[in-house]
Amino acid sequence: MKTDTENPGTLVRDLIKLQAGVSLVAASGWWLVSGNAQAIAALAGGVAVVLPTLGAAVIALAPSASHSPKRMLAAFYKGEAVKIGMTVALLALLINWHQAHLLPLLTTFVIVTFLYWPALALSGATSSGKTRKRVQQP
Repeated sequence: MKTDTENPGTLVRDLIKLQAGVSLVAASGWWLVSGNAQAIAALAGGVAVVLPTLGAAVIALAPSASHSPKRMLAAFYKGEAVKIGMTVALLALLINWHQAHLLPLLTTFVIVTFLYWPALALSGATSSGKTRKRVQQP
């Protein structure tokens, strides 16, 4: 996943696509192995990650957040707070709805949550926000 690290919106869009795709793959796997109820629970586990990520991105990347570093930081913290709140609320709701199928829900939730790290590594982003130059292998 090579992305434009100069534009944070591109990285976020790619991350959300990756999370949604992995959620669909996991739900398909659960459907093949165990049936519809487990597939729906797995899909719900992915939704519990994708929707809060999207909510945080909308807040953190809002045009009004780009006026000053102070506003950018405030928007980031507000987005993260919304993401945490949405995640807790969605998980509580979904665990209540899918009590008989917690394994697919929680495994998909954990897998999709951990996609942040590989997505950042594969994007070529560094801690300074610059793109690493990849060395060509002969």
